[in-house]
Amino acid sequence: MQDFKFGHYYDCIWTTWGLCYLEMSDCVTFLNNCRKSLRFESGKKETGLMFVKENIELTEFFDKKGSQFVRTVEQYEEMFKNCNLEIIYEKQQTYSDRKVCKINTWVLKPIQRTWEGWGK
Repeated sequence: MQDFKFGHYYDCIWTTWGLCYLEMSDCVTFLNNCRKSLRFESGKKETGLMFVKENIELTEFFDKKGSQFVRTVEQYEEMFKNCNLEIIYEKQQTYSDRKVCKINTWVLKPIQRTWEGWGK
């Protein structure tokens, strides 16, 4: 995932249970690639959006059975911030069955770009 090269600019990029399979540094690479591929026009309100849906818990752990990282809300939010993605909406799904992790969905938009470092 982190090595995927987008060929266009997009109005929407959606990832569901994808970041959980990546090391933190690979998540950052992937998110930066996504951000650079979201449609963005300086001075206009319309911009491409990214949707991220992931399992969350109060503490990070590696789920050996599922071969995935379960991270905290704070870890995801810090990752988004470091990748210049602004959270514009967040929703947590909860289930009565505590055997299932909580699930968070975030809607992100790129933070205003400066010209340097934003080319393809």
